[in-house]
Amino acid sequence: MLNKSVEILIVDDEFQVRRAIVRLLEASGYKNVREAESGMQALEELREKMADLIISDLNMPPGMTGIELLRKIRTADNDLKDIPFLLVTGDDDPVRLEVALKAGANGYILKPISAEVLEKKINEIFP
Repeated sequence: MLNKSVEILIVDDEFQVRRAIVRLLEASGYKNVREAESGMQALEELREKMADLIISDLNMPPGMTGIELLRKIRTADNDLKDIPFLLVTGDDDPVRLEVALKAGANGYILKPISAEVLEKKINEIFP
């Protein structure tokens, strides 16, 4: 069984979505969940303290979308590049999802998010 003390960073520009994901994770027993409201804030958070998993919205405002954050992390010259990355989206366009996977996402979760699907995806990353 997965160690529930893994560090998880939630990145979403919508406060309610971040809080919903945090509540789902905490209800599932995860204890170390942090939040960032933008890709830039996520990078700052990661500079201060690494995470074991990033769960990011795909469709954030221009400046740093979820895909741009993913690409920046995957091309980092340090330990950032190896952090597992799940994208959350309400957009089930197969072309966009394929772009996300080719950019290095470990998977994606379609909204609305359920605790069961979230737990399943995390368990796929940390078997």
